[in-house]
Amino acid sequence: MSFQQGLSGLNATSKNLEIIGNNIANANTYGAKTSRGEFSDMYANALNGSGVNNVGIGTKLDTVAQQFTQGTIVTTENPLDLAINGGGFFQVTDGRNPVSYTRNGQFKVDKDGYIANNQGERLMGYPADGAGNILPGNATALQMPTAGIDPSPTGKIELELNLDSRSALTQPAAVAAKAAADAVAAKAVADANQSAATAALAAAQSKLDTDPTNTDLIKARDAAQSAKDTADNAVTAAAAKVTATATAATAAAAGAQIDFDDKRTFNESPSVTVFDAKGQSVALTYYFQKVATDQWDVYVTANGQPLLGTSANPLPSTRMTFTGNGAAPLAPTGPVTLNIPSVTGADGAQTMAIDGVQLDLSRAKQQAVASGVTDLSQDGYAPGQLTNITVEDSGVITARYTNGLTKPAGQIEIATFRNPQGLQPLGGNAWARTFASGDPIAGVPGEGNLGVVTSGALEESNVDLTAELVNMITAQRVYQANAQTIKTQDQVLQTLVNLR
Repeated sequence: MSFQQGLSGLNATSKNLEIIGNNIANANTYGAKTSRGEFSDMYANALNGSGVNNVGIGTKLDTVAQQFTQGTIVTTENPLDLAINGGGFFQVTDGRNPVSYTRNGQFKVDKDGYIANNQGERLMGYPADGAGNILPGNATALQMPTAGIDPSPTGKIELELNLDSRSALTQPAAVAAKAAADAVAAKAVADANQSAATAALAAAQSKLDTDPTNTDLIKARDAAQSAKDTADNAVTAAAAKVTATATAATAAAAGAQIDFDDKRTFNESPSVTVFDAKGQSVALTYYFQKVATDQWDVYVTANGQPLLGTSANPLPSTRMTFTGNGAAPLAPTGPVTLNIPSVTGADGAQTMAIDGVQLDLSRAKQQAVASGVTDLSQDGYAPGQLTNITVEDSGVITARYTNGLTKPAGQIEIATFRNPQGLQPLGGNAWARTFASGDPIAGVPGEGNLGVVTSGALEESNVDLTAELVNMITAQRVYQANAQTIKTQDQVLQTLVNLR
C-alpha cells in the first residue's frame, strides 16, 4: 500500500490551483499572459533496470507554460499607451541590468524626457537627428526632444490659380484708354450719321425746290432737317466725349495704376503669410490686375506696403502673359524674385527684411471659368514648441509643435523570439531572455513577423476568466478526489492493523 499517488496528486493539484489563482489575479493586468500547468505521470524502476511496475507512483508538475496569444486591444486617452497587435515585445532597459521584454505598453515621459514604464525602465528604439531622420542601428533608450523648432525664413512661394479670361480690364490707364478708343469710335459713327443726314437733307431740299407747294415734300424736308439737327448734336456730344475721355486717359496714364482699397482697380487678391528669420509673420497679398487681353499685372504688398514703388504710386512686381489657350503663362519665364522690406507687424514690432523670395507662378492658368486659387504654399515657418507626440503603426514617434509642424523624434524597436515560452518571467509585466527562448529577433513594427504598434491603446490580459473559474472548480474536485484516495488507503491500512 502507498500514499504516494494521492500525495503527488494533492501537490500537483495545489500547484494547479496556484497557477489558476495567479491567472485570475492578473485578469485585469495589461500585457499579462495566462499560464497553465503541464503535468506528467511517474513510474518507479529498479536501479539495475530490471523489473517493471506498471502501477504509476503519481504525477509531477513539469513546467508552468505561459500562453502568448493576442489579448484584446482597448483604446485609451493617452497617446503613449501602446499596444502590439501581433507578435513581438517592447524592449525596456534601466541602464544597468540586461534588457527586459514586455507586452505592457503603459508608458509615460519621465523627468529626463525618456519614455519609461511604471518600473522606471526606458523604452528602446532608434533616435532621430535634428532634421527628423531616423538613425537605425543599435537600439537605445528613446528620449523625447525638449527644445522647440527654430524658425525658418520663407525662401519659396508657389501659387496655383486660374484667372478668368472673361474678366474686364481693371487697370485705370487701360480702362481710360479703352473708354477713349470707344469715344473715338462713337465719334466716327456720329460723323458718318451726320454725313448721311446732311446728304438726306440736301436730297429732300432738292425735291422740294421742284415743287415748293407740295405738302408731302415739305414734311419730308422738315423730317430730314430734324434728323440733321439730331446728327449735329450727336457729333457735338461725341466730340466733347472724345475730348473728355482723351483728357481722362492722359490723366489716368500719369496717375497710380492701382488702389488697393478700390476693388474696381484689380480682379483678384489672394494672400499668404510668410516668415522672417526670427519667425515673425508678414502678410503678403497678391493683386492681379487685367491690363489687356491675356495680360495681367501682379502687385504685391507686405502688411499693406507695396514691394515696388510707393504707397501713392505702387508698381507691379511682374506682368503675366498667357498663351492663346490660357493653359500656361508665357511670361514670366521663371520664378519672380521678391525682396520683402521690413514692415510693422500686427503686434507693432518691426519685422526683418526677407530678400530673394522666389515666387513660382508657373502653374497659373487663364481660362473661361471663375477665378480662384487652388494651391498657395510657402516654405517658411515660425518657431514652435513641443505640444504632443503620436506613435504611428510603424513605431515612428512623431513630435507635433505649436507652429503646426511635425517631425519624427525616433522609432520604436520591438523583438520576438523563436520560443516565447522559454522567456523567464521577472514580474512587473516583464520577461528576460534565456537559453531556451533563443536570441531576440529585433526589428521595427510591421516588419517580417513583427506586429504593428497601436497608439492610444493597451493590450488586455489574455486570461479567460470564465474558463479559469471552471478550471478552479475542476481542480477543487480533483483535490478532493486525491484526498479521498489517501483516506481510502488509510482505511485499508487500518483494517490490516486491526487483524488479529
